Amino acid sequence: MFKAIRAVYKAEGLLGLYRGHSATLARVFPYAAINFMSYEHLKVNFGIGRDNSVSPWKRVLAGSLAGCAAVTATYPFDLLRARIAFITSQEHSAFSRGTYLNAIRQLWQEGLTHSRWGIVGLFQGYVPTMLGIIPYAGTSFFTFDSLKNWYALQNPNDDIPQPVRLVFGMTAGVAAQSVTYPLDIVRRRSQLWRATEHLPPSDSHRPLDTLRLIRQIVRVGGVRDLFVGMSINYFKVAPSMGISFLIFDYLKDNF
Repeated sequence: MFKAIRAVYKAEGLLGLYRGHSATLARVFPYAAINFMSYEHLKVNFGIGRDNSVSPWKRVLAGSLAGCAAVTATYPFDLLRARIAFITSQEHSAFSRGTYLNAIRQLWQEGLTHSRWGIVGLFQGYVPTMLGIIPYAGTSFFTFDSLKNWYALQNPNDDIPQPVRLVFGMTAGVAAQSVTYPLDIVRRRSQLWRATEHLPPSDSHRPLDTLRLIRQIVRVGGVRDLFVGMSINYFKVAPSMGISFLIFDYLKDNF
């Protein structure tokens, strides 16, 4: 990871480490809002309280549905972020000749090449993303809430300290990522199918379907390729999820 950071910094400078960051923020702001809002709303409707008496599957289902809602509402931003951050040098020139609007136009044109609807281009990789977000969001929300409830039962007269909430959030992120990481690999490959796969001419404008892409990844690099970068991802997911859950809980209590 540190060698990769040095390589990017040497080639592109500090800003190279933040390529696609504005697209990330454009996605994260509504994504987090919809995700947390949906989960809190579903908790009320499912009768989920501050104890562990409710079926664990209700917590998992509430988290999964919240994740699905957030992903569906913001998916084009996620695809745009992936394209801008990880596109090859040959294709990146097309994105760098203007604004994000140019990138959206290119994705729209890609959609028109294999369907009648350009919007399809803005949802490339949507299926594997949904397959991944269902267990990811369900596991993360379930783990975080269960750990908080366990602590509250052990310490009924004490509020949960902020550092403990942070650790619980980080644990939830690591657990969720461990369960779903192979699907995250498939999602990224599907989003970047044209840039990362050497397709024959007949397939040059058609995204790979999910099962075919999984088979191709395993055939070329083995099962281990479904876990490439997993350890690196923990460095991002653990603090990201920990801080996200911590700040949400803090603001919710203080508002």
